[in-house]
Amino acid sequence: MRVVICGATSHIARAIAPFFSEHELILFARNPQGLQGENVSVESDFSRLAATPCDVLINCIGAGTPNIVKSDPSLWFTVLEKFDTLALDALRKCSPDALYVHFSSGAVYDRDSKVPASDESSRTVFPNNIEIKDYYSIAKLYAEAKHRSMKSLRIIDLRIFSFFSSHIKLDSGYFMTDLVSALVNKKEFITKRSDIVRDFPAPADLAQIILRAADMEINDSFDVYSAREVKKSEIIEEFSSQFGLKVRYEECQNTSPNGDSDIYFSKSQKLQRELGFTPQYTSIETLVDETRKILQKQEI
Repeated sequence: MRVVICGATSHIARAIAPFFSEHELILFARNPQGLQGENVSVESDFSRLAATPCDVLINCIGAGTPNIVKSDPSLWFTVLEKFDTLALDALRKCSPDALYVHFSSGAVYDRDSKVPASDESSRTVFPNNIEIKDYYSIAKLYAEAKHRSMKSLRIIDLRIFSFFSSHIKLDSGYFMTDLVSALVNKKEFITKRSDIVRDFPAPADLAQIILRAADMEINDSFDVYSAREVKKSEIIEEFSSQFGLKVRYEECQNTSPNGDSDIYFSKSQKLQRELGFTPQYTSIETLVDETRKILQKQEI
């Protein structure tokens, strides 16, 4: 099987790529120098995408780091639309039977802070009062709607609510990157005392979803989930035990790109119903395993 990954330097791409090592893997990246020293060949000329036949095309391209997007929120539309269009055009030209994997987001749902998303969840947008915080969800909803309209193509939109891997940049401003950064720098982790619930699918499970869908006639969107979600208090307890994390509670401002939702995960079981997928790893198992890899890199 021939697998093409666009956005190969993103932490999702780098996390899942090893699980396609038994297949022919072709990587595209805007900044291939991000993979220097990893002994891989990376194509930076995206015009060649339309001349690269494949069986699976995985689009991992993001709009940029949280700080970059904060300074220019229009990137949610311009960058994501540009590379989604490139991918779709490439499929039509040389791989009409390939599976296109597009990463969407739990942001397509309303951010109800007290209940998880489900198959019945919705999104409310006020056309006369569209705010910056709506841009990301609108961009993802638009992409999903466009993909559903293309019935002749095999496309899956995988809605990621949270994702953490050893390849993530520790200055990204997320709860977990701040926590692990404190570990790396041997500092106290400062956080609010209030609890939150998140769901972190393992890279291995995410890759298995794609491999399961590779042979299916499918055009649909799916909420991605782990074997069990995790509370912030559980993470802190486990990381204090496993890694000696020191914590100080303050009523600090939440600067996470995910916002202030207490509950941010999905209870949908659509992946199991339609793909027969059952995740193998819990959120806490994934967080501990990926953090251990980061700490081991720091020791080298």
